[in-house]
Amino acid sequence: MENKSTFEVSTEGVIYIHYTEDVTLENQTTFLAELRAKIADTPAFKEGVELLIDMSRTKSFSSEAQVLSEHFVRDIKILRAAVYGASLEMKAIRERFYTNAGKSDKTHYFDNRDSALAWLIAERVANNTQSIMSETKDWSIMLNGDPRYTEIIYATDVNIENQNRLMNDFEDFSLKHKHTPNGQNVLIDLSKTKSFSDGAQFRASATLNNTPIRRIANFGATPPLTIVRKEFYKTAGAQEGISRYFDTREEALAWLLSE
Repeated sequence: MENKSTFEVSTEGVIYIHYTEDVTLENQTTFLAELRAKIADTPAFKEGVELLIDMSRTKSFSSEAQVLSEHFVRDIKILRAAVYGASLEMKAIRERFYTNAGKSDKTHYFDNRDSALAWLIAERVANNTQSIMSETKDWSIMLNGDPRYTEIIYATDVNIENQNRLMNDFEDFSLKHKHTPNGQNVLIDLSKTKSFSDGAQFRASATLNNTPIRRIANFGATPPLTIVRKEFYKTAGAQEGISRYFDTREEALAWLLSE
């Protein structure tokens, strides 16, 4: 296996970094040069970057590579960085150069990828919510923080206008990115939702009929809203068992991704 770190940019703009087993000055110089170029060439990254960093394979990180990484961390605008799989030694190394770069508050450490990604999504939502709510009290967000599913966080009051925008985004995304050969996996957060207009239900029905769906996992809905949503899926002619309801996000996601 080539001793080289790699990165990729997900559809929602998170930079996934996979560190090699032995990080040296030579391979880190090449890697960071490529990463700098990608960040510079991507207009969306001018506002800052979100990093999901896999260190599960990394056993060594040379002192020269650490110095180079410290300069990189200092130079770019990091919104947040989630590191997973790092040994205690690798965690100490990263904490040192993030601290030296004055960005220790931007990085958090996790045991696995799912926990790291969940934190990134939660932080993005928390930080986005304030600015969105300052413009309108009624909002919905679609997140694609994981290639295996799409997460939809519904507005307090779902109407035909905001539902139409959301469904358009979801349909466009689904044409380009398939979660599974059998269709999309959709995780729906209804914990803030109080009303779901008939027009919004009708718009969602059109998407349900035109987009291959594998599973829809709903969570956080009130009992009355659950009844409304179940009736909607029945009226829309959704395949039986395609949609289920859960109390928590963890339960919903576990079912959504199960075989």
